[in-house]
Amino acid sequence: MDAVTAGLVGAIAGAVIGALATLSATLVNGLLSARRARDDARTALVREVMRYRGDQKRLVDPLNEIPLLFGHDAECMRLLRGVAGPNTDLGRTDALKDLIVRLASLAGISTTVTHSDITTPLAYNGLLPWGGSQETGKPDA
Repeated sequence: MDAVTAGLVGAIAGAVIGALATLSATLVNGLLSARRARDDARTALVREVMRYRGDQKRLVDPLNEIPLLFGHDAECMRLLRGVAGPNTDLGRTDALKDLIVRLASLAGISTTVTHSDITTPLAYNGLLPWGGSQETGKPDA
C-alpha cells in the first residue's frame, strides 16, 4: 500500500509542478512579447519622425503618438512641447533635432545620433503639431 500511496502522491505533485511551470513559462513569454512589441512600436515611431521631419503635414500624426509611447520620459515630453514653441524655422528645426536625438536614445536605436546627422529643415506653416494655431495655442475646435 505504501508504494501505491507514494505513486499517487508523486503523480499529483508532478501534475501540480508541471502546471505551475507551464503557467510561469506562458506568463514570461507574454511579458517578453509585450515588451518586444512596445520596443518595435517605439523604433517604428522614431523612424517615422525622422522620415517625415521636413513634411509638417505627415509629421503631425507621429508627433501625436509620442506621448503614448514615450510619455514616461519627462525630458522627451519637454522637447516635444518645445517643437511648437520657437518662432523661427531654424528654432523649430533645432527643437525637432533635440527631440529626435532623445527619441533615438530612448528607443535604443542609436546613442550616437547628433544634430549634424539631421539636415532637413522643418518648414512651419503656423499650425501646432496637435492641429491648433500658434496665435491661440489651443487645438482647433
